[in-house]
Amino acid sequence: MKYIRTNYGILDVNNTNKCIFVIRDNSTKESDDFRYVSYLWDNWRNYFLIDYQNCMLFSYNSAQNLISDLMKENLDYQNLVIELSPYYKDCIQADTIKELCDKFVITFNDKSLEPKQFKNFETALEFLKECDVKYNPELKGAIWTDEGLIYVAKLNENGVLVLIWQKNN
Repeated sequence: MKYIRTNYGILDVNNTNKCIFVIRDNSTKESDDFRYVSYLWDNWRNYFLIDYQNCMLFSYNSAQNLISDLMKENLDYQNLVIELSPYYKDCIQADTIKELCDKFVITFNDKSLEPKQFKNFETALEFLKECDVKYNPELKGAIWTDEGLIYVAKLNENGVLVLIWQKNN
């Protein structure tokens, strides 16, 4: 799994600075709710285990930094693993952006031309190939959100959908 779809966009799990990760102590039992790391703000060396609803969310880098700091202090870190927060367990996950898009839209720089919407990526790609280049057509992936249909990706020069700017929520 490389991408997750949230209620505000699509995230590349491997390339995000959003705090979507938790640190879990894997030495505790699966049924034990208190297995996620939190720590005292005034002293990071004093971490404790708590339920996932109240634990700290980390960016991947900040989680790695905390574990690294624990290692430097020779504190207990061997059973700690970084994983996606359980808050995201119900989010749709996929290996490609295209799998998470609801529609594919071709836009034009000429505002008199209406954007063309497609349900299928391959159909949109075929239509794009037939478009007149003078209208600068762009193929974009879109998803439905509370705010309506938003563009989350666009086709790059290599023919691959890449994420574009996301709303910070």
